[in-house]
This record gives sequence, C-alpha cells and structure tokens, in this order.
Amino acid sequence: MTEQLYYRDNRQTEFTARVLSVEPGAEGAAGARLPGKGCAVELDQTCFYPEGGGQPADRGTLSGIPVVDVRKIGGRILHYLAGAPEGDEVAGRIDWARRLHFMQQHTGQHIVSAALKRVSDIDTVSVHLGEETTTVEVAAAEVSAEKLERIEEKVNVTVCRNLPVRTRWVDESEVPGLSLRRPTERKGRIRVVEIPGFDRAACGGVHVSSTGEVRLIKHVEQEKIRGHARLHWMIGSKAMADYRLKTELLRELVTELSAQPREIPERVRKLQEEIRDAAAARKDAEERLASLTAESLLAEAERSRAGDRRGKTGPAAVSVTHLFEGRDAAFLKDVAARLAERPDAAFCLASRVDRRLFWCLGSGEPLSLPFERIRRELLPMIGGKGGGKPPVYQGVGTRPEEAAAFLRRLAELVAAMQR
Repeated sequence: MTEQLYYRDNRQTEFTARVLSVEPGAEGAAGARLPGKGCAVELDQTCFYPEGGGQPADRGTLSGIPVVDVRKIGGRILHYLAGAPEGDEVAGRIDWARRLHFMQQHTGQHIVSAALKRVSDIDTVSVHLGEETTTVEVAAAEVSAEKLERIEEKVNVTVCRNLPVRTRWVDESEVPGLSLRRPTERKGRIRVVEIPGFDRAACGGVHVSSTGEVRLIKHVEQEKIRGHARLHWMIGSKAMADYRLKTELLRELVTELSAQPREIPERVRKLQEEIRDAAAARKDAEERLASLTAESLLAEAERSRAGDRRGKTGPAAVSVTHLFEGRDAAFLKDVAARLAERPDAAFCLASRVDRRLFWCLGSGEPLSLPFERIRRELLPMIGGKGGGKPPVYQGVGTRPEEAAAFLRRLAELVAAMQR
C-alpha cells in the first residue's frame, strides 16, 4: 500500500517516490476526465491527499506533469495525470496554498459542527468544503439569527483559544468509549481528530495543527434543502479576504452616499425609489414624444398627399417616411404603433445609430402592406434583417448610408399599391 505522507507531516510539500504502476486511460475515475493519453499512477508513497471525507483532493505535479485528481479506490491511491511520467521514480510537489485552504476549511468545519451541537444541540447531516465557502447541512429546518450569532461567537472564541488539533489511530473496539460527536460506521483502524475539551470525531482528512491557524470563521448565508437548513461559512484566509473586500466596498459606499454605514440601506432604498420615479417619468415623456412625433409626421404626410392629388379623385394612403438620427429601436416602435392606428397610413421609419440603421415599417390594417415582397426587394439595400407580424415589422441594417434610397423606394412601392 502507498505510504500516506500527508498523515505523517501535513506540511510536507515535496517528495520523491517509486512508481508502482501506470494505468492508461483513467476514464473510470469520477472527476478525472482525461484525454486518451491520460493515466492513473500509483506510488509507493505520496504527499497528495486523495478526495475523501468531504475534503477535495490535492493538486500539484509529478515530475512536472499536472496532477488533476487523486482518488482512493479499493485501498489504492491513484494519481490522475494528463500524461505518463518517464522512469521508475517521480518528484512530487503539492499545491500548498490549496492544501492550506482545505486544512483551514476542514478544521473550521469541525469547530462549526461542534459549536452547533454544543450551543443548540443541532446535529450535522452533511458537509461540503468549497473553493469559496464551506457548507454545513444540519438536522433543523432553520437556524435563527440569534442562535447563529451565539454559534459564531462560540466558534471564534475557540479559534482564538488556539487549542491543539490532535490526531490518533484507534481500533474500532475503542470507539464506544470515545464519545464521538457523531457515530462512525468505519471498521478496523479508525483515525480520530480531537480538539481537547471541545470536539472529537472520526475523520480521515488533513487539518491544521491548532485552532488559531483557522484565523476567522464567519456565517454568510442560510438556505433550505431537503427540509434542512444549509449554512454557508467563510473560513480562514478566504474569510479574511472577504472581510477586506466588504470593508473596502463599505468605505466606498460611505463616501459615495455621504452616509454612515448603518444609514446606507435606507439611503439605497430612497435612491431606488427615485430611480423608479424617474424611469416612470421618462417613460411618460417618451410616450408623449412618440405621440407628438406621429402626429407631426402624419400632418406633414397629409399636406404632401393633398398637393400630389390635386385634380384626382378616390382614396389614397397616407405615406409616411422619415429618417431619424440617434433614435433607438424602441422609440421607432412606439412611433410606429401610433401610426398604425391610422387605417389609411403606410409608413417606414429609420434611424441611424453609429454604423447601424434601425428600421420599422407597417400600415393600418386595411392596407395589408406586402411585407414579404418588401423584405425581398428592400432589405438587401441596407444589409437588413428583421421581421414581425401585422401591422408593424422591424429590424436593423448594416448600411446606414443607404437609408434615403431605402425610404424613397418604399414610398414608391406604397404608391404603386394604390394604382
């Protein structure tokens, strides 16, 4: 069996080892999805902690080749690599920052679970050590804010006491007399992790040497899952980094809002209310502007129609075409919607915005503008695309320089419809 150096010295980061086996493929290991040349390597000794007990596996290199996963399968510790190492001996190096992170998380989780039991008699159901937070699912539907405050106080007092974190191996026959925090189903030799006078649990993970190395534990979120509460905790260096970030954000908010920290929520609520009021006022103004624009365009089109039809009889559509500058698609659609209310109106509106040409066309329902014909003939002129359904169609083109020709041709098509 592989000698587990991480149990002998969990701060050892480099080692040399003899290669016992190299198995190609390695596709069978969950989480180790490797290319065809990937392999699983077994060594006579290793510093790489394999995934287990809720603690993720170490990362690092073997003879410079990245180790993407480490698993304990059937009593064997397998290192999953993207390519096979050369020779019968390898030099290993673990990612110490990652190892320390998860040692802090795991020890912090033991402290949290023990405090939950001590303060509120709440049992831990399951745990997950994450890259950012550690989650502890508990046998309770909810944990009150008052209880969480007391638990958080308890865990950080324990951290500050800098209690030793000790490990030992025992035989399963000794377990009944150890008063473990939670029962274990393990058999044979069992590894026990103990914080004297505070917690004792069966655990195969790697931990810091004293509670002070955990540095800080902060509850950040609670959610419900499977009828239980899942508590999210920031632990160790991640908690310190999170505290620094939030302190800086709070400092900026105090400056920007000219408010003290406790005044910020109310100040933000007032700003949100002002933004909603301003947005509503802007919407009303835009709707009014769209209505006035539509009225103006119709009046101009009617004057033009009156001049063009002197001496002629019979009905004729009001043809509205107009080129805007800098107006967005929403404004065109608002104007078009009002023009479409006029039964005898046919219209095409366009707006140049940077290197784009927004367009919107349609007609009063009785006119039944032949959009499919227009699409085939006119949209290529502007490199356009779009669609819709009666009475309004819209889209965008990539050749705004052709806007005037586009509008002229549309007016010609509308006129042809009336002959």
